[in-house]
Amino acid sequence: MTPRPLASWTDDPKALELLKDAGPFHSDAFRESWVVGYPGWRDVSYGARLPDGTRAAVALLVKDRVAESVPFNYAGVVASRGLGAAETKAFLEEARRRAGAHRLIARSIPIQPTPQTQHVGARLVGWTSVVRVSRHQDLTAGFAKKATRKAKRGGGNVVASHDPSGFLRLYALVGDSHWLRYADELIRRLAIRGIGRSYEVRVDDRVVSAVFALLSANHWTAWLAAQDPEGRSLSGNYLAVAELLGDAQRSGVGAVNLGISEGMPGVAHFKRRFGAVDVPLMEEVIASRSALFAQFTAVGRHKLKTFARRACSQ
Repeated sequence: MTPRPLASWTDDPKALELLKDAGPFHSDAFRESWVVGYPGWRDVSYGARLPDGTRAAVALLVKDRVAESVPFNYAGVVASRGLGAAETKAFLEEARRRAGAHRLIARSIPIQPTPQTQHVGARLVGWTSVVRVSRHQDLTAGFAKKATRKAKRGGGNVVASHDPSGFLRLYALVGDSHWLRYADELIRRLAIRGIGRSYEVRVDDRVVSAVFALLSANHWTAWLAAQDPEGRSLSGNYLAVAELLGDAQRSGVGAVNLGISEGMPGVAHFKRRFGAVDVPLMEEVIASRSALFAQFTAVGRHKLKTFARRACSQ
């Protein structure tokens, strides 16, 4: 029996409303802030529908004909129901074409799994650490509680602020230790738009440690952290994260993403002390025929050069 052809997607800008509460990186505020911080990028987010009424959307930013959901972070497809592998691939292929991109990369993390965000077809590329939050949970049990007490005994107190200047001062001091240094203007814009909040540990009005968080109705993300030697000696980041988790709990948010810690055992240990669990980072890659041909050609050239070097050495 011949399989029935897959129904095609039709452009539907109204489907972009699905992105509104899906996560901090899905939001208009994040995409608009990114374009201000990195003017070479454009917002090409895409929404579409199927004949049966199913709607889907993806937050997309494009530069040099590569579209990402989203650069160096995660967003992924949001739909009105779970999508099959072929449906997801067809949707992302249409999004790639509309963006004028040779290549599309969509990363997603099922932090708050729902049928709207659980789709078939992506591959596992990594893990992140997530704290599940409930109303009556003790979020600083065990060693984390001891560390926060140490910070308080050292004179540390936490202030939550939409002014990122204290965080940015520390971030400038430790920027070289981060694998990626985000633009100050991006961070400022996120704070202005209200989705970025700095949890500052202060000692005598000096900001010695800070965690910059991104907020949404779906989940929060402890995105960036920085501290000076005094903050490190106080275990200041424990106090900042504890306050962040407490605010998330009071707001009714169900989860906080503490980020990826692959290759950083000390950071992974820090997150486990708050009860973080591993959650997969998934990725979909869609490429045009010309991009696939260029990749195939590059691999072929590499193999030919390797063969020639080995032949000459014999």
